[in-house]
Amino acid sequence: MKYLIGITLSLFISFTFKLTFLETLSVILFFEYLVYFISLIGTKILILEIASFTAILTWLIAPIPFYHFFNENNAIASNWLLFMPINSNEYYNYVLPATLFMIIGLSLKLKNHQTLINSEALFKRIKASLEKKSIIGLTLIFLGLISSIILPYVPSSLSFLLYLFTNITIVGLLYLYFSDIPFKTGILFVGFGMLLVTSIKSGMFGTLIYILILVGFLVISNRKMHFLLKSVILILGIYFVLLIQLVKSDYRTVAWTQGSSPTYFAQLIIQKISNPFTVYEEEVLFRLLVRLNQGWHIAKTMYHVPKDKPFANGETITLALTSTLVPRILWPEKPKAGGTYNLERFWGYKIKGYSMNIGPIGEAYGNFGKYGGVIFMFIYGFLLNKILDIVLGFSKTNPTWIIWLPFLFLYAIGTETDVVTTLNYLVKAFFFLFMFRILFLSFFGVRL
Repeated sequence: MKYLIGITLSLFISFTFKLTFLETLSVILFFEYLVYFISLIGTKILILEIASFTAILTWLIAPIPFYHFFNENNAIASNWLLFMPINSNEYYNYVLPATLFMIIGLSLKLKNHQTLINSEALFKRIKASLEKKSIIGLTLIFLGLISSIILPYVPSSLSFLLYLFTNITIVGLLYLYFSDIPFKTGILFVGFGMLLVTSIKSGMFGTLIYILILVGFLVISNRKMHFLLKSVILILGIYFVLLIQLVKSDYRTVAWTQGSSPTYFAQLIIQKISNPFTVYEEEVLFRLLVRLNQGWHIAKTMYHVPKDKPFANGETITLALTSTLVPRILWPEKPKAGGTYNLERFWGYKIKGYSMNIGPIGEAYGNFGKYGGVIFMFIYGFLLNKILDIVLGFSKTNPTWIIWLPFLFLYAIGTETDVVTTLNYLVKAFFFLFMFRILFLSFFGVRL
């Protein structure tokens, strides 16, 4: 019945806004996957499903308003040059099948996936293994918070290592969540508060949002809930993310010129909550949708390749794989994560001072074209799936590997990060974790 309602609502939207056939299929996919996603909440640990849902939202749904409202005839979109540069059929002819193939790769059931479903038994094993080991969580939180304080002052050669250390704060909080430490609730509350304050001071919220999403779905994976309650939780979560998106630009303008101010951030949040209908103002809605619309970056790549730039034929993928294995000290000119290399390679743009990325699906097209890109997206999805399966295999002998899933898959669930960024983070995060486990055992005599 829920799936039927999704199809009915999709058709209503299609007829109301005169969507094309492929746009209609995209809307149907969104509502059907939304129902499926909600039904999974509380029944298993969600990791790759988050990536699938985010891909549908940012690659397939977010571009639709830019074809029917914020197009080249709209004054705001035209002024900012942020309308879709190719027509809808050309865009969806590639992106819809490529998204579907990636989701198939992400969703294939592998050997150890049952671990994600039996989370109640898994959590009992984690709690048993952490009995009288609260030192782990407290140490990780301390290291993470100290790292976040000194990160802005370290040389660039050490910045990524310190960044990884800042991300273990949330891992430490998860260790405490599963431990038997006294006053646990109060410590967790203070810890999350400090994480929020750190993000507010830096003006960077992306990492915090993704980590909280991963941790949230992990913690509630064994909670039996009604479909309606799960829907409310998801809606509130999406509302929280959109709220951050609405205020972060205004906040950064002040924070990065006059200094950070948690008070000012709180004022902006309260202002948006108390005036919820401002989101329907044309310019506010445009800014919000631009942040969601990863499709513009994909379409921009399709516009320039092969018209202005030749297909890379695997060049950037090979560079991504090589650069993850070779340290910068041995290869000073290797491509940097963050999208700069791909934008210059496929668009001819050189960007400085800000981040922009074509994502894996844009990179797939830039390398292999329409059909090759679709096949690559399946391989990419399956690769992430296989890496997750390997970690789940480790958890059979040491269940605390599950606690590290948000840390390891932080970049994998994002749809805006290209292949080099995602693989670079995954490889370095795994290496960091293996070394950290060895050092922690050596110094504290405790197994992580």
